[in-house]
This record gives sequence, C-alpha cells and structure tokens, in this order.
Amino acid sequence: MFAIQEHACYISSMMTLLSHVEPTENQNRWYLVSVQATLFHPCAVIVAWGRRDNDFQQWRVIPVESSAQADQVAAKIVERKIRRGYLVYSGAQQ
Repeated sequence: MFAIQEHACYISSMMTLLSHVEPTENQNRWYLVSVQATLFHPCAVIVAWGRRDNDFQQWRVIPVESSAQADQVAAKIVERKIRRGYLVYSGAQQ
C-alpha cells in the first residue's frame, strides 16, 4: 500500500477561479489557483490562466513543503489578483 506522508495534499484544500472582464480594455481573462498533489510533488500550488474567449492557456506548478505552506502561497496569489481587479468567479456571470 501507499504510505501517506504528513505533508501530502491528497485532497485539494483550495481551488479558486477568478475572472477579469473589462470590454473597454479588451480584457477577458481567467485565473485558477489550486492546491493539490502532483506526479512529482506531494504538495503543490497549481496556477493556470488564459483568455475566456479562446482555448489557449498557460499554467505553472509551484512545489511547496506542506499543505499549510501551499494554502498560504495560494491565498497570497489570490489576494494579489483581487488587488489587480480580478473577481472571484461565482458561475452566475458569463
């Protein structure tokens, strides 16, 4: 069987989808921040972003030592995006 490490993030403790829509500036962006385990890291912050009107996207993995550290890093990223005008996406807006 698999040995569960103390610092592993087997269940995502945080997933936040943000969007920034500003038609006058031609901005129609989304940003996703998630805490989860990956193939190479037992705990990591996954960040993905792109435009809502096309399929192109970019993403990166930020490896961390613990799920507590992952939550802190993810919260800091979300806070920074909110300061830059992103809104937490509720699904009701399109």
